[in-house]
Amino acid sequence: MRPELAGGNDISSNGNGSLMRILPMAYFMQNAVLEERMRAVADVSSITHRHPISIIACIYYVEMAVYLLEGLSLDDALARTRAVILAHYSNDLHLKHFERLLYVDFRSLNENDIESSGYVIHTLEAAVWSLLTTGSYKEAVLKAINLGEDTDTTGAVTGGLAGLYYGHGEVPSDWINRLARINDINDLCDIFESMLGN
Repeated sequence: MRPELAGGNDISSNGNGSLMRILPMAYFMQNAVLEERMRAVADVSSITHRHPISIIACIYYVEMAVYLLEGLSLDDALARTRAVILAHYSNDLHLKHFERLLYVDFRSLNENDIESSGYVIHTLEAAVWSLLTTGSYKEAVLKAINLGEDTDTTGAVTGGLAGLYYGHGEVPSDWINRLARINDINDLCDIFESMLGN
């Protein structure tokens, strides 16, 4: 079986599993043409989650990550991401699930408006909200975690974007120093960087 056909494609297969592991695609595909990047992200998501909602969520996240890698502001990265999704999925019935992510000013939402369950839309909304309503890496991640529910994934998805925006130096050193097997993690990061040709 082709790996991109392995993931579930029914409506109940929209957990946040592919979203929480998709960030490396922003690095791998940063310089690819948009259509190629979107196809690649869709294929990688589909290994575990191939319902259109999960795929669109992953493309949204990776596009925002790419624009942050390019040095855009949060607002500009969000605007470009929204434009890409609207342009490519304007006739897709699943786009209705993304209305807040496409049209709403997240800074106007309060905590009671945000859910942080394992549903991919909730996780993505929580990450965007946490990032847009804080002013540092630490604040964004703590805000995401303090929403409760699926705290580890919401924190990780938020931390991915926040890390790109604020930079590695803004990750609290005491958080890093408490990581188990930190040397193994650093080795994996070095291997990943070498694969990118940097």
